[in-house]
Amino acid sequence: MSQNASSQNKKKFNFTKWGFVIGTPIAIAGTIATVVTVPEFRCSVGLKSEACVVPKAIVELITQKETGEALDGVKLQFISQGAPEVQYTDSNGYAKVIIPSKGDVNVNLSKQNYPTQNFIINLENEQTRTRIIKFQQSGKPEVQPIPTSAATPSVSKPPQTTSTPLASANNINGSPDDASKNLETLVKTKKCSNCYLVGVDLGGADLERADLTGVNLRGARGCPRLNGANLSGADLRGFSRTGGCTGFDLQGANLRNVNLKGAYLKYANLRGADLTGANLSDANLDGADLAGAILPDDAKSPN
Repeated sequence: MSQNASSQNKKKFNFTKWGFVIGTPIAIAGTIATVVTVPEFRCSVGLKSEACVVPKAIVELITQKETGEALDGVKLQFISQGAPEVQYTDSNGYAKVIIPSKGDVNVNLSKQNYPTQNFIINLENEQTRTRIIKFQQSGKPEVQPIPTSAATPSVSKPPQTTSTPLASANNINGSPDDASKNLETLVKTKKCSNCYLVGVDLGGADLERADLTGVNLRGARGCPRLNGANLSGADLRGFSRTGGCTGFDLQGANLRNVNLKGAYLKYANLRGADLTGANLSDANLDGADLAGAILPDDAKSPN
């Protein structure tokens, strides 16, 4: 009897042992299979998952001096996930970059003779895709978002008329390549209504009486001849006159409802120009010739 009992106990022990040996790997395999389906884990070990795809968005930056003139050759570092994205502003102070549309993106700006400038972009909190950054000697840049939706002018709206509504440049988007092609067309034909010309260098182009209704010239620069040109409804926010430019010519130009916020138009010739409904907030018009110009109701002529 004792031998039979011992034999039975031995068999029971062996069964338990082999059950453990076989069951443990199965349990481990099941745990691994469950873990690898977790999106966070798959992303952390480099496995493909829809959750690993971070939505991106295009952001345009225009760097300027405190006076509003374009600041070129600025090194921009965008720091979020992974290695920093590095860009440099072109001769117009313009740069375009693709960044995550969620979370904080730290932007580090460096330029010789300036202290390092830093600020944060969070497209969840501020969805504006274009920003003007004015360098400050304090190291804290002045960041001015430029809304892509229609901006409300700081002046009272003119009375409604039955004429054809003015074009608006606020929603005109494109790429640097588009801007270059449009600039070529403009110089050849003097016609480019509702064009995308963000950040272009107009140089000394002869655009007398050119049709630039509703054109998007945000952050553009140069010293073009624009006397008599039609710029009604155009967006010239952050436009900067080239440093060596004297007598920037806008004489007699149609600038009705133009957005000149932050534009650098020092010593510009605006004689007889129609600025009805224009947004002149933060525009530098020091020394500008405004003789005979029609100004917005709340604007004051510079001394």
